[in-house]
Amino acid sequence: MSGALLLKGNMADYFTNFSVVLPLTKEQQDYAMQITKQMEQHRFHDAPLPAGFPESLKGEVENWTFETKANDKGIWIHSQYGGQPSDTLGSPRGV
Repeated sequence: MSGALLLKGNMADYFTNFSVVLPLTKEQQDYAMQITKQMEQHRFHDAPLPAGFPESLKGEVENWTFETKANDKGIWIHSQYGGQPSDTLGSPRGV
């Protein structure tokens, strides 16, 4: 086969996954999970953001591509579908 490229073995996995456990107190964990739920309701179910939603996060709602789960150490923030570490809550832009 002239001109054909033959590949052997598995191709590299160039997909990037993001995963971090953010250590939080129980009170902080509850607040973070509440904010996350509000963001998800807004993004996926067209629910309005509630009164009192943090003004500093309103511009980040559409960028939130992370799954968030509470665990015994805090919250686990992860994504296999995109997102950048700089899109996580409270992270300064450009990090």
